[in-house]
Amino acid sequence: MSDCLFCKIIEGEIPTEIVAENEHALAFRDINPQATTHMLVIPRKHIASTRELIKENVDALSHMALLANEISISEGISDEGYRWVINTGSHGGQTIDFRRFAQRGIILLGLTKKFKDGLLCFANDLKENIAQGDKNYLSVLNKADDYVAKNNLDLPEESEARIIESNPECITNPILELNLDKTNIR
Repeated sequence: MSDCLFCKIIEGEIPTEIVAENEHALAFRDINPQATTHMLVIPRKHIASTRELIKENVDALSHMALLANEISISEGISDEGYRWVINTGSHGGQTIDFRRFAQRGIILLGLTKKFKDGLLCFANDLKENIAQGDKNYLSVLNKADDYVAKNNLDLPEESEARIIESNPECITNPILELNLDKTNIR
């Protein structure tokens, strides 16, 4: 998929530190780690979510698990154990902090309000939308913590998961108008 961040990483369009790979999966360090050892293991074939798993592609999970096992050995955490998480959908914790795109040089824009005579206008709502996303994300973490406490589960705290990065310039001072003719965008 041309707009998929992970597909672009697989194709080498977005540079990243590849930790391990096999014929079916690739692993790299998270750019915003939530734990001491935090890797992302992704299938080489585009699968946006576990909701898209079918008989023909479900083997991607086993290849990803094997790669995670290899990484745990190379990282020295195999014997003590590690957590392998699959987030599915926003209520399952599948989130994207859009600040990560800005850290990679992508300029974030607000909701498109109108387009007329080559002038593209954006709503001044980007900062509020990002803040609402943060609020929703933290709410999911709180619910997970409540569940862990309620069920007396012995899981390590991940305080790093609650760290919200500062807003980049494109969020604090958003572009509200873009003249496509003057910027030579066709």
